[in-house]
Amino acid sequence: MKIQEIRSYIDKLNRGKNKDTIFTRRIAKSVEVAKVWNTARNNPQGYVGNFFFILNNEGEYVGAIYDMGWDLHWYIVPKHRGKGHLTKALRKAILPHIFHIGRDEQKISIELNAIGSKNYNSSKKVATSLGFIPIDGSDSEFVLKATEFDNSHDQRSECNSSITNERLEEIKDKIDQAYELISSVRDELLLTYGEDIELTDLAHRARTYNYRIEDLMWKHRDLS
Repeated sequence: MKIQEIRSYIDKLNRGKNKDTIFTRRIAKSVEVAKVWNTARNNPQGYVGNFFFILNNEGEYVGAIYDMGWDLHWYIVPKHRGKGHLTKALRKAILPHIFHIGRDEQKISIELNAIGSKNYNSSKKVATSLGFIPIDGSDSEFVLKATEFDNSHDQRSECNSSITNERLEEIKDKIDQAYELISSVRDELLLTYGEDIELTDLAHRARTYNYRIEDLMWKHRDLS
């Protein structure tokens, strides 16, 4: 993934333009875990991937980590570099979260030719300070095993995100749209082949999720 794309997600969050594309959950004061989507009509990709977004003390998004599972690709906005945001977020929240969800180890790659010597040295310094070690003497691939990570700095404090009643209604509208889309595909297949491949059941199940969303809303309203 290109740096420009990651930066665009950070900018979207800071502008509050992420309603339909970036869904976040706070896992620490300065870190949110997220799922990113691209809903543009001309984009065949749809789901982009898992991310961590890093905030400063003022609540501004200053960086992001693209979590590919087998690798982490991080980026900090230039004016916020050198302030320890990345190291603190990794040590206090991101790596504890990654190992908590069941990974036995985390690998990263830092390519000198791809990012230049200055960024390479900075990223390597961050990685080694957290306990990452070179794989087979490599200068570009590093690994940190869960059993060797110092978890004493864990400051995770997970909490629900806020959502307005207006947004909940928009979500329910999406469910209705999904019902109509599935139903239209069902009708086309039924009249073409004489079979609906169980899409009738799927459409009806989709519609029931509006009631489940309402139940979820009332459940958490009672807990707040």
